[in-house]
Amino acid sequence: YSIAGDLFKHVTVILFVLPEIYGDPVLRQPYPSKTSSGKNPEIECLMENEKLDHFVMSWYKQSEGQGPIFLFSHRFGKKPSYGKDVSERFVPETNADANSFSLRIGNFEKGDVGLYYCAVWFSNTYIFGEGTEYSDKLSALRRPAVQLLAPAPHEITTRGSATLICIAIGFYPKVIRMSWFVNGTQTAASPEMDALIDNGGRTFSTSGFLTLRAGEWQRGLEVTCQVNHETLQVPLRRSMKHTEVAKARVKGNVLYFLFGVFCLFVFCFFFVCLRWRQTVTMSNSIMHVNYVKWGG
Repeated sequence: YSIAGDLFKHVTVILFVLPEIYGDPVLRQPYPSKTSSGKNPEIECLMENEKLDHFVMSWYKQSEGQGPIFLFSHRFGKKPSYGKDVSERFVPETNADANSFSLRIGNFEKGDVGLYYCAVWFSNTYIFGEGTEYSDKLSALRRPAVQLLAPAPHEITTRGSATLICIAIGFYPKVIRMSWFVNGTQTAASPEMDALIDNGGRTFSTSGFLTLRAGEWQRGLEVTCQVNHETLQVPLRRSMKHTEVAKARVKGNVLYFLFGVFCLFVFCFFFVCLRWRQTVTMSNSIMHVNYVKWGG
């Protein structure tokens, strides 16, 4: 008789089938603005960390100087439920493969200009996208030029901080989105940005800041500035590390030193040539005087 064998006969093995684990859903509106001549503009919203078909999807519109209004909500593959007095020109579209949903505006009207937000209901609260501003202005679209500036050495040594500056120049329309990544992870805090600079109404410029502790920066973190704009198929990214900046500065110092040595050499060469010329001129003058004096 085996106790272990008897127990084994009566043991019921329960298998738990674990569902696929996701995080909290995140909504990304890849384009901060959408400029169109009318027709049927489309505004896109991407979902991360969750499957789209688990949620009720909604769209909101905010006009300048007003609060947001509810347009409609819908489930995947179902008809939308519209808000009060909202036209059915606003049409939902979904893409299961891309895990995205979109808002298409049919038969554009002037009153459709505004800021559009996608949203989903999750854990008794709404989660919103960043927003996409829709405009019908037809000025020429211009891509931003982006540059990332390293912290000033003086700030690091005197203040114990390191501020990186990301500059976006010459873009149109004016809506732009800037975000920061440290070692590939997006920072949670909203980026600090300067006010837009209007370059005569045709283009705009702005800059953003990220401040780290000096020790963090000097440990070799990779910092990336990412810029999203309507004219970009993929975001523009500029990255740098402290080690790369330090090497560049050493190289720059060496070049400055070599340039200084070269300038000193050139100065000495011209000085010697000038002295030699003065000596030759003086010798010729003395010879001429002697020649005249002795009746040559």
